[in-house]
Amino acid sequence: MKQARIHLGPVYVHLIITASDSPSAPPILHRKIALHLLRSEYRRDPDDPNGFTAVEQTLADFLVIAEKHQADPPRITAAADLADSGILILLRLFLKKLGLPPIEILSFSAEFDQLRSQITDLPPEYLAVLAGEARLRFIRVGHSQPEFTVTLPCGIIPLTHDFLKNDPPEPAETIALRDHLSAEFDRLQWHRLPENILSFSDAGLALARLIGGTSATCDSILTKDQLQIILPELSHNYKNQIARCPSADPDFSDYFLTTALLYEHLLDYLGREQVKIYSQSIVTQ
Repeated sequence: MKQARIHLGPVYVHLIITASDSPSAPPILHRKIALHLLRSEYRRDPDDPNGFTAVEQTLADFLVIAEKHQADPPRITAAADLADSGILILLRLFLKKLGLPPIEILSFSAEFDQLRSQITDLPPEYLAVLAGEARLRFIRVGHSQPEFTVTLPCGIIPLTHDFLKNDPPEPAETIALRDHLSAEFDRLQWHRLPENILSFSDAGLALARLIGGTSATCDSILTKDQLQIILPELSHNYKNQIARCPSADPDFSDYFLTTALLYEHLLDYLGREQVKIYSQSIVTQ
């Protein structure tokens, strides 16, 4: 029997169907819809109080697709960053009415294990930088196993909404965000940095594609020189102007400037000229 999974992430809701329940089984179907659950308000249409919200409708549609593919009832998971979200509480009630099991909130370590399993060329020792929508995490990996994790409250979405109020932002707003990032990075001290620095970030990958004018790939390189060129453009242009760029991902157009400033500070702090960025989306079973 085919296996189905619905995964609720901070930005995307995924449907993944595989031919078996093996962790290494490649997806035979993968669909995602950007719902920005981390920033969304859970509202019903006042003209249709019994209607579905966007996330409920997406779940209902995904359930129909899974049934048409003759898959088992889907396992429904949620990202660790959504653990405190009120959306999940309401969705539990919705799923209970459908007779489905409750949402399984993944631990951060389980999420990272799944991210690593999707990449075949990881070195045995590296520093992983997860520039997520809710938090910034540093994970030291040695002998192919995580050794420790450091977390900073520097998620791309809260940084954007706390500091960049205008479009385009006022110079004082950008300065305040730079000062905040500097203060947060100054809190960190490393005894020894691994030679390999890798980043996992959907927003970072979208920024690298915007700069490089590339189509969707599973990884990309972001350099300090690229950031120095793109930052003035992001600072002085309206978001909708940037979003019209052919290589711009509209799902992340609100966050390009914050992401660029974050990676600028990251590369300075780590003393590197570039970083390889992988997707932070879970696309396997």
